[in-house]
Amino acid sequence: MVKVSNKHLDAAWGHGRDLRDIPGVTLFFEATQLMQAYCACIDGDRLEDWPDFFTPDGRYELTTRENADRRLPATAMMCEGAGMMRDRVVSLRHANIFAKQYYRHIVTELLIDEITESTLSVSSNYLVTRTLAAEGDPIVFSVGRATDTLMLTDRGLRFQSRRVIADNDRFHTLLVLPI
Repeated sequence: MVKVSNKHLDAAWGHGRDLRDIPGVTLFFEATQLMQAYCACIDGDRLEDWPDFFTPDGRYELTTRENADRRLPATAMMCEGAGMMRDRVVSLRHANIFAKQYYRHIVTELLIDEITESTLSVSSNYLVTRTLAAEGDPIVFSVGRATDTLMLTDRGLRFQSRRVIADNDRFHTLLVLPI
């Protein structure tokens, strides 16, 4: 189970649970903590925990910049709901055959775009390196940006939606892990 502390949110809420009443610095900190824990989960091969970063009806989408700019519906990966995410992880662990690989995420420039009573829209840039275990040399696998809607839950902030938009228009090999 994902453990992302929301003690700062609990302290900031006081009597209400309206995100607009929480200081921006606290929201920024909590959103950054969620993002860092999310990346550490994937980089640490704890994929079984990946769906726990989302609300039960959360949505994950990975598309290319060209498709996003042209508003084309094609995606490289799409999961609607935690159940579909769990199915993907089971498939990765037991059905798919692929070379052992490691990701390393670097996330920068987290910006809070909009705050509502229960959601926080954020955007960030990312760079993901991939190292194939058999080869040992890391390569830049994907670079791009993400637009996320974070929802306030009883477990703290969770992704209601995560849209990853890769600048690269193709991936060097089979896309296995979420970004």
